[in-house]
Amino acid sequence: MNSYTIKVPSDIFSLIMSVYGTLEQSVKLVSDNNSLIPSFNSDISTLAGTVVSYDTTLVQTSLPPVSVLPTPKTPVTQYTWTGREGQNIFDVCLQTYGILENQVKLMINNNADFTTTVYSQPFIYQSSLIASSTTWNRTTGMGVVLSSGN
Repeated sequence: MNSYTIKVPSDIFSLIMSVYGTLEQSVKLVSDNNSLIPSFNSDISTLAGTVVSYDTTLVQTSLPPVSVLPTPKTPVTQYTWTGREGQNIFDVCLQTYGILENQVKLMINNNADFTTTVYSQPFIYQSSLIASSTTWNRTTGMGVVLSSGN
């Protein structure tokens, strides 16, 4: 059995993940240290400064983190966004490109200006100019409408 001195209560979670691999495997750590951790409901804030033991046969190599969301597919070259009620041209630019730097390009490509009513107006935009595909995926891709008012 190896031992580890808990410096701060959150160390216990780091130990569980590095030794046992998953929080589900923490049952083994609790059972190996039942005098210190009598149950899963125990107050771990009292563990600072104590030594816990762990079985060396369970030591796992650290795996690289896996992203929670799948990597979005590369978007097609051209998308269309239809302006929603309450949106203005700035909202449409943020909705499509994620940044205002491409606003002039959006307006030129869609024959629009600052006075254009965007409600129900289709706007074509290039996927290669999207500032962040992750942000786009979590907003426009999920149907979230950015609206600051007409």
